[in-house]
Amino acid sequence: MTSKEEQADGLGDCRFLYDDCEGFESNESDFIEYGDSVQLWIAPKEGKAATLLADQLFSPALLLAEAIERGIVSVAGKTIVELGAGTALPSLLAATGKGDGPPMLVTITDYPDPLLMENLTRNVKGNQSKFVEGCRVECIGYEWGKDVTHLRLGFGYTTSRQLLPPSDQSGYDILVLSDLLYFASSHDDLIASTMNLLKAGSDSRVYLAAGKYTSEQVMRLSE
Repeated sequence: MTSKEEQADGLGDCRFLYDDCEGFESNESDFIEYGDSVQLWIAPKEGKAATLLADQLFSPALLLAEAIERGIVSVAGKTIVELGAGTALPSLLAATGKGDGPPMLVTITDYPDPLLMENLTRNVKGNQSKFVEGCRVECIGYEWGKDVTHLRLGFGYTTSRQLLPPSDQSGYDILVLSDLLYFASSHDDLIASTMNLLKAGSDSRVYLAAGKYTSEQVMRLSE
């Protein structure tokens, strides 16, 4: 089996999680606590945060976080990248070691807008004390469809160290995609980024969660 065939097999076996819940609005202070595990700040409702719907915490992020916490999504020892992370709840929860154990690396990304990245960095730094030792957590700006070299070989938003280890730069074990199907015009770019970031191999996984406000046509295509 070629590397491309292995990668396609990994995508075909992706875990698709469809959430029936409505969107979860942030509270008035734009601060949310997920149990005693993670503290989250929500980006202000302005600029790109508003147009990209990154100014709320939607239920698919809660679903993925719970799946990680319960060990349904296995992350122990893996390398993870989350696209369009928003608050980055699933990634941050994974870094605390809940579930089957901590991943080796968590790279959290969102659109490279200063306000979005400022809030994302705040969430990472605000939860650092809860991360399990040995689990690296980085955040970096990334626009879907663009070159992914800096996500594989480059440097994080919060560090000058390389992201993926030199011995394993072919891609990530796990991609987390939380509620990213709403804008149909971005699907091709999202697919391209997924293919370029996912490690070729039958053990690679894409965990995708969407709310019921996503169109039925898109849901069928994603299965």
